[in-house]
Amino acid sequence: MAKAAKKSKTKPRGPDIRKGLVGVYADSTAVSKVMPETNSLTYRGYAVQDLAAKCDFEEVAYLLLHGELPSRPQLTAFKKKERTRRALSKRHLAVIAEFPKSAHPMDTLRTAVSYLGTTETAWGGEAPAKDLDRALDLLAKIPTNFAPAPSAARLAASTVSSLTNPIVIIFSPPAALLEARRYLNGGRLPRLFFKLSRACSM
Repeated sequence: MAKAAKKSKTKPRGPDIRKGLVGVYADSTAVSKVMPETNSLTYRGYAVQDLAAKCDFEEVAYLLLHGELPSRPQLTAFKKKERTRRALSKRHLAVIAEFPKSAHPMDTLRTAVSYLGTTETAWGGEAPAKDLDRALDLLAKIPTNFAPAPSAARLAASTVSSLTNPIVIIFSPPAALLEARRYLNGGRLPRLFFKLSRACSM
């Protein structure tokens, strides 16, 4: 009778699990970089503190998309094009109208933006210009997704900036616009966003 094989005392090695993706590099980017020596984050080589102090929201958006800050004519054209892309389709507005009134704004925004992804087929090999066009479409339409359907037409036709639009929706105009301008002109964005987060949680 053959002797029974001895059971190995060595435990088999399991998979190498990186919890929270610690130490995992998914890709490289030229858009942003953390600068430990200055304790700063940069966008396309510019410190975010400088961009926040000296640039409009649309200027920074242009920088992220195109790699350089816009000239005045480029910025004017960029803003004009963004404002023409804010409107949502009737079908999209119908989807938003079905959201429960008690849903958190971030949940409704996530779902509404996901719906945008179902309206076209992206196979990943398109020209860079097509991806830039999609990015501008998202930039223009995301604030509109905050709006209930009845006010979406007013929002899409609005001439206020992309940064002011969500504020106008959450607060009742015209006081909302004055509130936004007061905070934006005073450089008190943290307080404004804290106020927005409280409004969203009510």
